[in-house]
Amino acid sequence: MATTTETVNKTTVVEVVKEADVVNRQEVKGTTDIVFIVDKSGSMDSHITDVANNIEKFVRDLESKNVQARLGLVDYESSKNTTYHDFGGSKFTTDTNAFVGKLKAICTTGSDEEATTALSHIATSPDYTWGTGKNNRRFAFLVTDEDIDLTPKKPTKDATLKALQDAGISLTVVGKKYDEKDFDPLVKGTNGLYLDIDKDFADLLNKQFSNYVIETVQEGRVYRIQTDTYEVIATTHLVTKATNQPETVQPATPTVPGNVYYVEGTVYEAPTPLQPTYKELPETGSSQSAALVSLGLINAALGLGMAVKPKRN
Repeated sequence: MATTTETVNKTTVVEVVKEADVVNRQEVKGTTDIVFIVDKSGSMDSHITDVANNIEKFVRDLESKNVQARLGLVDYESSKNTTYHDFGGSKFTTDTNAFVGKLKAICTTGSDEEATTALSHIATSPDYTWGTGKNNRRFAFLVTDEDIDLTPKKPTKDATLKALQDAGISLTVVGKKYDEKDFDPLVKGTNGLYLDIDKDFADLLNKQFSNYVIETVQEGRVYRIQTDTYEVIATTHLVTKATNQPETVQPATPTVPGNVYYVEGTVYEAPTPLQPTYKELPETGSSQSAALVSLGLINAALGLGMAVKPKRN
């Protein structure tokens, strides 16, 4: 005989994740504008190809995360040698391929890096029609290997910071580590990031800044994901059926002496049960019937009175 018992173990895992890791198609789509401002001075010659390739990876990574950003592009050097790229009558485009085509066409030239001019222009010029939706976020992404060249006629850092703040633009800079302090007022004043251009550029763009953009767009919301796992354990218990034990034969009072048998060391004569004898009574009462009845009673008395004593070994 077998019985089966089932035990159910429940495991609950609660994971807290940032919305950057959760695809939310309704809220993420079309909620951010990013203008890339690329230093094209001669010193960027050794970086420009990597910059173009990694910015391409970055924007396609945003696409894969369902962040359909509007993209803008500026390549700068001196004020006279700065290009604010146009995409079919607009400074922004959602066509990633069109954006990448212009990005990879940038060539290095000149020796000036007038970053504040380009930054102030994208923040104040009516040509830049930044999104005004409820969840819209605005970013400027500047890549350079030099500090900021300031001249008396160019926008100051303070003026540039105010222009960015008034326009609600967050500035992230990829530059040399030793130039970080020069950009600190603009980066920190707009809640941006400063990334090292000499580090793994693809990692910086596709992980740090990409996640930063999404987290900022989604205002840092988090989700709790609960997963319940059930494990059923079946245990079978075998119950051995009790074997038949020899029954103790109780001595019986024999009515007629018979065979000898043993019970717990004592010898008994096995009783031979009497077979009942049936006789028909005569239909009418007579002396013969009375004699038969008397004879039967005598025989019964003799039978009941017989006792067999146990024999000893």
